Amino acid sequence: MSEQNGRTHVFHAEAAVLHGRLELPLDQEIPTQTYLKLKQDGGYFSQDAVPYRLEGLVSFTSAYTQVGGHDIEERKGGGWATLSTAVVEDLNILDIVTADRVVSQISTRHPAHGYVPWVSLLGSRFENLRIAGHRVNLEIDPGIFGEEPVHDDHEKRDRKMMDVISGLDQKDHHGEELPADLPNGYPAWDDDPEVGDPDRTTTMRCSLVNESYFDPHKIKYPGECSKHVITIPHFGKIYLATLHVEHSKFKDGNGVPKETHVELSMIKVKMGCIAAGTAAIASTRTNGTSHP
Repeated sequence: MSEQNGRTHVFHAEAAVLHGRLELPLDQEIPTQTYLKLKQDGGYFSQDAVPYRLEGLVSFTSAYTQVGGHDIEERKGGGWATLSTAVVEDLNILDIVTADRVVSQISTRHPAHGYVPWVSLLGSRFENLRIAGHRVNLEIDPGIFGEEPVHDDHEKRDRKMMDVISGLDQKDHHGEELPADLPNGYPAWDDDPEVGDPDRTTTMRCSLVNESYFDPHKIKYPGECSKHVITIPHFGKIYLATLHVEHSKFKDGNGVPKETHVELSMIKVKMGCIAAGTAAIASTRTNGTSHP
C-alpha cells in the first residue's frame, strides 16, 4: 500500500497475452501465457514470452506484459498512477485470424482526493488485422474517456467521470441491430448506476471499435462485420476491443463508487466449426482502491 495525504492506496493491475479453452479438435485448457499481477504496494514488472504454438491452432512469435504503479508527485496534483500492458506479435489463429501486432493498454490515475480514476486506453490498437488474408479496416477510439478533467472539487470530478462512463453505452449506437448472442445488448449497463443500495455493483460493456469493414472494392468477403463483431463462416465469431467497466462500494448520498474496475480484451474468439472453443488475446485490467 502507498500512503499520501492521510490516505492509503492499494495498487491492482493484471495482464495476460492469451488464455482460453479448446473443445475440438482437442479438449484442453489453453494455459494462460505471460501473466503478470502487480503487487499491492506498486512497483514495475515485465515479462517476455518465448514463441508459442498450440498444435497449429494458436501461435505467436513474441509477446510481453508489463504492470506498474507509482505515486504521482504532489506538484502534479498527487494521487496514484497504474499501468497494465499486454502485447502479442505475429498472432495466428488457425491461419484464419492473423495480426502483426495487438496491443492492450490501460493506464489509470486515482486522485489524491476522491475515488473515481481517470482512464486512458491510449496505445491500445491492432496492426494489420486480417481475416483469411483480407485486411480488416477499423475505426477505433482509444480516447473514449476524453481528457483528464482538472477540478478543485473532487466530488464534481468524480461525477464527471461517472457521466463519461455512463455515456459510453451510447458510443457506438448508430441505429443498426447488433448480434443477438451478445447478452443484454452491447454496449449496455446491466443496472442503473443511480439506483440501488451502496452494496450494489453496476457493470457497463462497450467496445473501442466504432466500425469494422473489409475492402469496399472487393465483391466477396471472408465474413460479415457488425461494429466490433466479425462473423466468419465455418469458423465462428471474433469480438474486438471489448471494454468492461464495473463500479462497486458506492458512497451514501452521492452515488460515487469507491471501487472502479476496468478490463480490456483486444480479441475474443468463439470458434464453433473447424475448431471449437474460446480464447482471449491481449487482456489487461486495473482496479486500484484508495482509503478512506
